[in-house]
Amino acid sequence: MTVDVELTRPCDTDEVLAALAAQGLEGEVGDDCHVTVRAEDLAQVEHALDAWSWEKGLPFVPHQVDDHSIVLAPAAG
Repeated sequence: MTVDVELTRPCDTDEVLAALAAQGLEGEVGDDCHVTVRAEDLAQVEHALDAWSWEKGLPFVPHQVDDHSIVLAPAAG
């Protein structure tokens, strides 16, 4: 399946792609702040994004939009 990931900051694109690759996921840069990821399921992508955000100390969490989309955005507080 393909998963569309919307990032909060365009400067994170390369690091996110590297983090996805470290988890065995293949992604490519899309338009604006989007990354398209090929994965077995959405949970794999969510886990990789959450781990990257935590490792970097960023206040972002993955929010599932629908069956094929995730937004990496600040946690609701």
